[in-house]
Amino acid sequence: MADSLLCLELGEETLAAVSLRRTGRVSTVTGCVTVDCRDRPLAEAAAELRRLAAPLPQEVRLCLGSTPFFFANLALPFSRRRQVAQVLPFELAEQLPLPIEALQVDFLTTARSTGGSEVLALLLPREFLDERLAALQAGGIEVDSVSLSGLALAGWVAADPRPFLLVDGAGDRVTLFLGRGGRISLIRGLPLPAGEGGSGQADFASAFRQTILSWTGSSGVDLSSLRHLLGAGCPESLQMVLINALAGLPPANRLPGLPLVKMSREARAGYRPELMERAVAHGLAALEGRGPQLEFLPGQSRLRRLTPRRRRLLKLAAVSLAVALLLLVASLGRDYATALSHQEALQQEIASLFRQTLPGTTRIVDPVRQLQVVNNELRRTYRPGGEGGGRATVLQLLSELSARIPATLPMRISRLQVDSGAVQLRGVTGDFNTVDSVQKELAKSPLFQGVTINSASQSLQDDLVRFELKLTLARR
Repeated sequence: MADSLLCLELGEETLAAVSLRRTGRVSTVTGCVTVDCRDRPLAEAAAELRRLAAPLPQEVRLCLGSTPFFFANLALPFSRRRQVAQVLPFELAEQLPLPIEALQVDFLTTARSTGGSEVLALLLPREFLDERLAALQAGGIEVDSVSLSGLALAGWVAADPRPFLLVDGAGDRVTLFLGRGGRISLIRGLPLPAGEGGSGQADFASAFRQTILSWTGSSGVDLSSLRHLLGAGCPESLQMVLINALAGLPPANRLPGLPLVKMSREARAGYRPELMERAVAHGLAALEGRGPQLEFLPGQSRLRRLTPRRRRLLKLAAVSLAVALLLLVASLGRDYATALSHQEALQQEIASLFRQTLPGTTRIVDPVRQLQVVNNELRRTYRPGGEGGGRATVLQLLSELSARIPATLPMRISRLQVDSGAVQLRGVTGDFNTVDSVQKELAKSPLFQGVTINSASQSLQDDLVRFELKLTLARR
């Protein structure tokens, strides 16, 4: 999956655009366009660039030269970026020619310690920025991010912890980047002298010398140890001007080409390093998520919140979340299918047990409830006095009668009737003594409150004694 963006380099005379695309770990310059801004509105130049660069990538980043910027170095008793951002406008308010509300502010941390931090503040007038953004928008270009031109090149140089001086720029102005220990410590913009000799060159040499000596003196850096580099936009004549401006400054080397970037065939023909090198470096830093970052877009930049690196992380998180959801749904589906199969098996087992218990039932709707109904009916049927009668069950009565009447007694029970409070027992035996023995045994039972012989008579036909006993049930 590729990330793409368009980097604009807005100069005094030209508007340059570079399209970059990153696939995997490879960054490629896919297109280059340069439009002349002299003697015509910026909106017209932007419309021409919009037509030549179409289709535009989804992100557009704008780099502005150092001309409109103010720079300030401060020491603050805070080390957290959020605290510095809150306090910085108040610290700068009394040092600026414009109200702080009229400026867009961002900063780089140049040093940190236990007692606080040192910061390099950059301030851009809102009016200047709004005019450029409005002109670009009128030409069909919506900008997503605004930063300082050359900052990415300085960040690439600062990756080496040795002290450095980068002189970068184009047209009639250069920007000085100084730093050490892997950080950019100072940024200053200087106008180039109009010609050889004269007051212009003397003013430039004086400002250049004062800037370098002030920084090396405060930083404790030996002037001869500086890595002195010139950007592609600096003219060759600037080399001798710089050496003459400051004795002891080593000769400058041209900034080597940017590493790990490919140039497409279409872009190679129109590529102009002096105009586009800064834009390429800025695009690479944005795509790779490295180097110092500044943002001057009014309000909260949507691109700051959603940089390509963050977008890649967001896409990765979205894919991971989608995979996790799919796995969760698959797991839940499998568990549901297993539970459903187990439920069907249990229902079949319940139905089988129901048929075994009640073989005469033809319709099974809710076997558990149906069994409960049948069980309640049986309780009411086989409990004297109903379910709430407080008496022994029929099974308990039969068990008690079997236990109390010895099997050796010659008697036969012909009828057993159980009602709510008593048991009527009829039978036949050989003599009256047996009837008395049965009465005495049953009277010992805790289930019966009393045992009465209702009748006992001897038959004239078969000489047997027919009897009837009344057993009054005891409440439990």
